[in-house]
Amino acid sequence: MTNGKPLSILFWLIAILHLVFEALLIADMPQMLLPAMVSKALLMPVLIWYYYKVSGPSLGAVQKLILVGFIFSWSGDVNLMMPRLESLKPYEELFFLVGLVSFLITHVLYMLSFRKDLSNNAHPTLLKAKPWLVLPILAAYAGLLAFLLPAIQAYEPDMLIPVIVYASVITAMVIFAINRYGKVSVASYGAVLAGALLFMFSDSNIAINKFHTPYTFAPLVIMSTYITSQYLFAWGTRKGA
Repeated sequence: MTNGKPLSILFWLIAILHLVFEALLIADMPQMLLPAMVSKALLMPVLIWYYYKVSGPSLGAVQKLILVGFIFSWSGDVNLMMPRLESLKPYEELFFLVGLVSFLITHVLYMLSFRKDLSNNAHPTLLKAKPWLVLPILAAYAGLLAFLLPAIQAYEPDMLIPVIVYASVITAMVIFAINRYGKVSVASYGAVLAGALLFMFSDSNIAINKFHTPYTFAPLVIMSTYITSQYLFAWGTRKGA
C-alpha cells in the first residue's frame, strides 16, 4: 500500500470541475457539454488508480470485487451520458439499458464484497439479530416504486421490469452494507453505509428525473451524491480500512 493522497486530491479536483461544468450547462452554456462529459469519464479511472494505490499491489477478495465494480461503474457512467450528444439521442434507450445493466452488475459485485466481510468473526450478523432494521430501507424502496411505476407504465412500459429489477438490487446492496456492522471497523462501516445510501439516493433521482418529474438541478444532485458515494466505497473498503 502507498500514499494515495495525490490521487485523492486529483479525483476531487476533477469532481469539482465536473460539477462546475454541469452548473454552467444549467446556466445555458452549451459549450460546456464536452468538458462535462470528459470530466465525468475521467472520474472512475482516477478512483480506480487511487484504490489500487491504497490497496495494492496484492489485493484481497473484497478489494478485487470492488475494483471490478468500479470498472462496471465507469461503463455505466459512459453509457448514461452518451445520449447527451445530439447524434446519439436516437439511441438513448439502448444506452440507458446498457448503463442500467452496468450499474446492476456493479451493485451485485458490491454485495459480494460486503458478504465477504460477514465471515470476519463468529458474532451473529446485525440483521440476524435485528431484522427489523431493514424496514426503513424497504419502505423507501416501496415508496419509490409506488411513485414511479404509474408514470413508467403509462409512458415507457418497456422499462417497467428493468426498473423494478434494478431498484430491487440496489436496495439489496444497501441491506448488505447495513449488515457489515460488527464485522469491520467503525470507520469502514460508516463510510460504506453512507456510500450505499447516497448511491441509492442518486439513482432514485436519476429515475425521478427520467421517468416522472424532470428538474433543472438534477445533474448536480445526481452527480454530487454519486461521486461522494463512490469515493466512500473506495475509502471504506481499501485494505486496512
